[in-house]
Amino acid sequence: MASPFNPKQAVPKDAQNMALLMGDVTLQVARKIIKGLPPFPPSSVVLDNACGNGIVTDAIIETQEPRNVTIYATDIGPTMCQATSKLAESKGWAARVKTEVMPAEKLTFADGTFTHSFTNFLIFGVPDPDTVAAEIHRTMKPGAYGCVTTWHRIAHEDALLAANEATRGKGTKHPVMMREMWKDPEKVKAVLLKAGFATVEMSQCETLLTPTDVDRWAQVAWSFLGAPVGGWTQPDEDKWDEATGIFRDNLVKHELFESDGKGGAKIKMVANVATLIK
Repeated sequence: MASPFNPKQAVPKDAQNMALLMGDVTLQVARKIIKGLPPFPPSSVVLDNACGNGIVTDAIIETQEPRNVTIYATDIGPTMCQATSKLAESKGWAARVKTEVMPAEKLTFADGTFTHSFTNFLIFGVPDPDTVAAEIHRTMKPGAYGCVTTWHRIAHEDALLAANEATRGKGTKHPVMMREMWKDPEKVKAVLLKAGFATVEMSQCETLLTPTDVDRWAQVAWSFLGAPVGGWTQPDEDKWDEATGIFRDNLVKHELFESDGKGGAKIKMVANVATLIK
C-alpha cells in the first residue's frame, strides 16, 4: 500500500514541531484546570487521553505528589508517547507515568478504571467523537471527575479556510469546516450528556499563543493543519508558497492577532472547558 502523499515543504509532525505550533497554550488551559481541583486523593488513577507532548501530565506533575498519583498517558502517535515518557523521567515521575500507543476510540482499559480523566483538545478532531465520549465515560469510575476541552475561538481557523479556498477552489472541504459545532459550548455539552455523564458543566478559558517568528509558525501550522479532507495532493506542493502566504496574510489581519513588532506576535485563543462527573 502506497504511503499518503506529503508535500516536500511540509515539516515532520513530531513532538518538537507540535510544541512550536501550540506553544504552551494547551498547557495554560491544563494548568488552570488542574489548579482549580482539590489535591488528588491517595491512589488516584488518571487518564491523560491523547496526551500529545504530555501537556496534562506536566500540569499534574507541577501540582501533585508522585506518591498520590498514577497517570496513564495514551496517544495514537508513538513519538508523542515517547515525548511524554521523557518528560516524566526528567521530572522524577518515570515510575508513576505509564505511556501506551492507543486510539481514543478504542481504549483498552477496563470499565471504571480512572478516578480522573482528561481529554485535552482531541474530540473535535476524530472521525467518531461519540465513540470517544463513550470510551471516556466507560473507563471512568462512578463519581469520577473528567474534563474535555475544545476550541471556541482561534485566529488561524479563518486563515486556514482562506488559503484553502484560494488555492483549491470554493467548496473544497477542509477539516476545520467539520469542527464548527465544537465551538458551541452547548453542542459540546450535548455530545457528552449523550455519552451518559450525570453532570456536564461548561466554562471558557482564554490563552495566549506567542510565536517569536510568525513566518516560521505559518509554515509549521500549514504543515500540521493545511491538508484538505482526503489528504494532500501534488497541487498542494506546487502551490505551497502561495497557500502559506495567504494563510499568513489572513492571520496577521485577524482581530485576535497582535504583532510584537519584532517578527513575533500575541495570538489570543479561547477554549471551551467541559467538566464531567460520572
